[in-house]
Amino acid sequence: MVNFGRIIGAVLFFYILSIAVAGQTVPASKDFASAAQIELLAKLTGKKAVKVSFEIGNEKRTLKRQREVKLTDRYSVFARKASANLLYRSLRQEGIKPQRHSYTTELGHVNTPKQGTNIYAIIPATIKSDEYVLLGAHYDSVKGSPGANDNASGTVLVLGVALQILKLNERKRNFIIVFFDQEERGLIGSRMFARKLKRDGMNLHSAHTVDQMGWDADGDKAIEIELPTPALEKAYRQEAAKLSITVHKTNVPSTDHTAFREIGFNAIGVTEEYKKRRHDPALPQRHGYL
Repeated sequence: MVNFGRIIGAVLFFYILSIAVAGQTVPASKDFASAAQIELLAKLTGKKAVKVSFEIGNEKRTLKRQREVKLTDRYSVFARKASANLLYRSLRQEGIKPQRHSYTTELGHVNTPKQGTNIYAIIPATIKSDEYVLLGAHYDSVKGSPGANDNASGTVLVLGVALQILKLNERKRNFIIVFFDQEERGLIGSRMFARKLKRDGMNLHSAHTVDQMGWDADGDKAIEIELPTPALEKAYRQEAAKLSITVHKTNVPSTDHTAFREIGFNAIGVTEEYKKRRHDPALPQRHGYL
């Protein structure tokens, strides 16, 4: 089971860091929207059912219907579509205007479905600004896994940060909140989204992606930052020190931050003690429940 307290603690840290990166003063409120996060986590991991739409009929008449299903993973085309629709609704229910970024691509591993959908939203600056800070996490999972840690934990963390940013009375930069499709099949969704930003001429200050934030078996609340730029590393360490959070720097390239770095954007990955866990046989190695 995912350590939800770990996620809330990470939200606090990541939220404060995000505001610091945006050059703003952090408000005193710590009223996190944990109910929305818990609900999303339960639905993404199959603890609760999600609504899916389908059509019945023939060429003369088609009727739209809904039914509820519990997701066993977020790997198949059906499960990823249901997850994307869930994320779209979750943002909309919280007063954030969501958008779909659908793509067709030749990227990815052999036999990878060539179509996918990223869900994203822009939280605008309250003053004139052409700069954007991106906060993202992938929502797909490996086959046969509920993906509680990898990466429902990162997904609900990003939702929590978005809800806090939305409450700010003043935002000096625009924020892009994005949930990536098909990370597990070669960073497809994030690579397609990074290309979209480049094609659109977006002035991206930095991209921050979260992958696996639910494990903290040793209770030290430490995090790892992956391949940060010097400026981003400095910002993370400064903010972490204020919260007495230990930060380890790693060179792990195997998740969504790479998609932005490889085409010239400043980027950083944020995770639990992933590298430590991967290299300690006594610690759990699973993508799903912890």
